[in-house]
Amino acid sequence: QKDGLSYGGGSGLAVDSLDRAAHFSMGAIAAPQNLAKVDAALKEELVRALKDGFSTDEVARAKTGLLQTRAQNRAQDGVLAAGWSSFLYLGRTFAWSKAFEDKLSALTVEQVNAAFRKAIDPARLTVVMAGDHAKIKAAAVKP
Repeated sequence: QKDGLSYGGGSGLAVDSLDRAAHFSMGAIAAPQNLAKVDAALKEELVRALKDGFSTDEVARAKTGLLQTRAQNRAQDGVLAAGWSSFLYLGRTFAWSKAFEDKLSALTVEQVNAAFRKAIDPARLTVVMAGDHAKIKAAAVKP
């Protein structure tokens, strides 16, 4: 996105509450003629994160964002009710949620980088490109 190749981008992590399964994703929305460059940029950023690690500022902003989102969610009745229902099913309480947030707050940049390097292997990632395949092919053959 910062290089003007995409309309938007981001990453995400979804972790299952009942087993050790998790899902990491990176994505971007781009014009067909930019897909190859966007794919290369995503891979480059992933390699950079694995090699150099996340900065102290990046980790601090991520933690702040996650904690703010959790606080905002607790201010919404529907989200709060769904969370309560989920906690009942999982045998958790809001004390568990507080302890989770305390652990999140205490994470160091070294811990985050070590966990990322342990969990992410670029060779095991799947790349998916969706869109008008005729336009994607046409863009790929243009010089």
